[in-house]
Amino acid sequence: MPPAPPVPPAVTSPLRGRLRREGALARMLALSLAIHAVAIVLFLFPPWNLFGSDRPAPVAYTVDLVASDRLGGSAAPKSAPGAKPGVPLPPVARAAAAKGAAPAQAQAKQAEAKKAEAKKQAAAEAKKQAQAKAEAETKAKAEAAKKQAETQAKAQAEAKAKAEAKAKAEAAAKALALKKAAEQKKAEEAKKAAAAKQAAEEKKAAEDKKAAAAKQAEEARKAEEAKKQAAAKKAEEEKKAAAEKAAAEKAAEEKAAADAEAARAAIAAKIRNDHLAAAVERLRGAAAENEAEGGTGLGGSGGGGVVQGLDFLLYKGVVENTIRQNWAWAGESPGLKVVVGFGIQPDGRIVDLAVVEPSGDTAYDNLALRAVQASDPLPPPPEAYQADFARYELELRAEEGGL
Repeated sequence: MPPAPPVPPAVTSPLRGRLRREGALARMLALSLAIHAVAIVLFLFPPWNLFGSDRPAPVAYTVDLVASDRLGGSAAPKSAPGAKPGVPLPPVARAAAAKGAAPAQAQAKQAEAKKAEAKKQAAAEAKKQAQAKAEAETKAKAEAAKKQAETQAKAQAEAKAKAEAKAKAEAAAKALALKKAAEQKKAEEAKKAAAAKQAAEEKKAAEDKKAAAAKQAEEARKAEEAKKQAAAKKAEEEKKAAAEKAAAEKAAEEKAAADAEAARAAIAAKIRNDHLAAAVERLRGAAAENEAEGGTGLGGSGGGGVVQGLDFLLYKGVVENTIRQNWAWAGESPGLKVVVGFGIQPDGRIVDLAVVEPSGDTAYDNLALRAVQASDPLPPPPEAYQADFARYELELRAEEGGL
């Protein structure tokens, strides 16, 4: 542990003075107590007891110091007015009283004198102690004032020394700052001169470089013009060849597009024919089952016969197969079912598309609507059934992958 820092003299001087004053006061109090104790001992135990002097034996009667020949006498002289007469003493007691009256009076006077002397000594001692206390306080005050003056003088000297040191340090710092500023200014001037010299050299080099670049640019321009003329000639030839090639490629593309369109039309026709053939086969199977069960064939209500009912079913199959081509569901929710309603115009356009019975899954319902929209336009419905397909409802099930 590092030692405690020393206490400044300015703090310890008043404390030391106070301790000295308190010590002097304590010593004076102890001396006063000792003197009083000695006085009390001397008063209680007179000196003749210490040196063997015999005191007169006590008398069993009260004796008047003036009229000692009577019991119960008064301390007042006999001639004093109002004196009470005492009781006459017996002969033996009267003689003893007359014999011991003088020493008793002397002892009483001696005790009174000792008391007065003790009081006088005590008063003198108290006065002496008060004077000593006042002198000690005066001396302590003088010492405290002296120490305070010394402390103030020392503090003033220290403050003066600090101020002088501070002024000296500020002057040194100012001189150093001036010197540093002069050096910095000199360095900046040298730097500016070097920069100006370098700028002049760079300017000259730039002018030389610019002149060389101008000469080189002129030569390059002439070479570029010759190159451009050659390139223009070559570009003209290439343009002509490219135009011929583009015309040939365009003709080939048009032919390929026509062939592709024809192929797509053939494929579409084949698919439609296949779908129609499948639908016809399904209708024929349904008709055969109906006849086997005792039905009346495929004719619809209203009397169109077999031909009229077959056209309706064929067109219905075309509509469903067309929508099925645009329908796909990859969700993980089996059992979904949605019913969409729409109308088919005589020219095959789909109108008034809407969800009639939602499935509860918005994504599934929107997918069904997009499948119908992607099938627009459909083939025109048969004239005999245009009214039947003016409003058509279709059910789509998830577990069937579409229809």
